[in-house]
Amino acid sequence: MFVVIIVLLVMLLLLQERARWAHEVSLGGRPIVLAATGDDAERIVEQVERELVPDIPEEASYNPEFKITRLPRGDRIVLPFDEALRQFKRAARIYAPAAALMVNGKMVVTLRSVKDAAECMRRVQRAYGPGRTRVKERWEVLETRAESRKRLAVERAKEFLVTPREVQTYRVRPGETAWTIARSQGLSMRGLERANPGLDMAALRPGTIIRIGAGSLPITVMTVRKETRVEMVPYETQTVTDPDLRPGARRIIRPGQAGERQVIEEVTLENGKELERRLIKIQISRPPVAERLAVGR
Repeated sequence: MFVVIIVLLVMLLLLQERARWAHEVSLGGRPIVLAATGDDAERIVEQVERELVPDIPEEASYNPEFKITRLPRGDRIVLPFDEALRQFKRAARIYAPAAALMVNGKMVVTLRSVKDAAECMRRVQRAYGPGRTRVKERWEVLETRAESRKRLAVERAKEFLVTPREVQTYRVRPGETAWTIARSQGLSMRGLERANPGLDMAALRPGTIIRIGAGSLPITVMTVRKETRVEMVPYETQTVTDPDLRPGARRIIRPGQAGERQVIEEVTLENGKELERRLIKIQISRPPVAERLAVGR
């Protein structure tokens, strides 16, 4: 009995001692949350890593770095674990290995890995339907480290690349031409002209407002495919004289039947919009049957 009482007293003293302290989790010296125990503080840090970098949490790093400090609790407010977790997650900036998709030397999107970036580009090209596809711009994938919220999953990155950007405008400055503006903004002259229909791009004046992102996309996918359509081939009418018919009377000897032909064309598309259509060949799949008509005279 005496031993039990001693054990209970020791436990009570430990609980009292534990209640006197709290553990502050800070980022770059800025206090973020106050956890009840050191274990809770470490769990918060580790769980945020797992949630923000689920694929490789072991390679994640905080920037600014976190620090756990034991402090007298006093009148400081200790948050419940779940609330402290949410608050720390909002404030945390975690970096991890990533793959930057570069288009014409500019980074347009960041994915979780080089493998994901390659799969993303395959899906982007498949998004514009069947046919031979190629990306018009020069693109490459570079390994880097990125903030966790910018490391996009494959499908989300694909949607970003195939969704038109909002309209953006630009004010022409002295000494600038359409060509220098297009080059500085990563556009082609053709794209700049399409964004500004009716505007003479060879006579831009300082102060002119032009569009540089009117429904533009960061990547241009060219697609070439063959399309076949079926057309009706009209039949001819052949007439013969029938002496047994009164003048002007007519009699169908054989009804005509329309034929069918296949028209095969090569279609060029830019991001799903048709640019050019070229006839390859026409082949008759079902010849027409001429109508034979008897006419009296």
